[in-house]
Amino acid sequence: MKRPYFMHTLYIGSAFAAMALATAAHAASVRFDTLEALWTNPTGGSSIVMTPSYDDPATIRWGIPHMSGTGEKSGYEFDAVDTPFIRPADDVFALGRFTHFNKVINLGTGISSVELFLKADIVLIPDAGPEVSLGENIFRFLVKHDETPNVAPCLPGSVSVCDDAVSITALDTSDMVLIDGTEYTLSILGFSYTVADAEAGIFDSEFLSPENGTNTRVLAATFSVAGNNPAPVPLPAGLPMLLAGLGLMRIRKGKPG
Repeated sequence: MKRPYFMHTLYIGSAFAAMALATAAHAASVRFDTLEALWTNPTGGSSIVMTPSYDDPATIRWGIPHMSGTGEKSGYEFDAVDTPFIRPADDVFALGRFTHFNKVINLGTGISSVELFLKADIVLIPDAGPEVSLGENIFRFLVKHDETPNVAPCLPGSVSVCDDAVSITALDTSDMVLIDGTEYTLSILGFSYTVADAEAGIFDSEFLSPENGTNTRVLAATFSVAGNNPAPVPLPAGLPMLLAGLGLMRIRKGKPG
């Protein structure tokens, strides 16, 4: 079974848990009633513009456009999947699409990091009996950005001047729900090219995007129940840092310096 990369922990009150115990011990599926994103706390960068509150999609733009480019800022966007949506427990699914806009900006005007918060209302749907609401949950990530200069030496594999490097890590460990001794875990698995790739267990630890490109990946997740034995997920190639248990997803994307 693929090891979860990012996990959150949440505890449900004993009275509520007792009501759900007989039916929620083995949730058949999970429902996301809402899912929104927020970019916050950027570090570094110039001329930063971002959506001020939770939204879908949530965007952030930065940088002073270089005269050789298109006159646009660089930036990120997270576009959550439409809600409500229901997925069986242990299935891999997409939370949304993460896009990196790689534009030509002046050196020294790119950010070095920004935090991404995902806010979701989650409901457990058992095989029988009442649904169990887990309420509103916020999952927090740190996205680091290395705005590399467009001069040699470039990162290996760069195809159009020097590509930028992006990484994402969890800011805390609170993605598990405990109901009367039964653990329910939301695991953020990483980035895939497509939902089909995510379902096949194929995730990117790094990728490159050319100058003036738009690079989009699926942010994949799974919701599992302790004691279940889901089918083994194929391990993706090129994840030595993740498999070493560092909890780090490293992405390489191209942005101008």
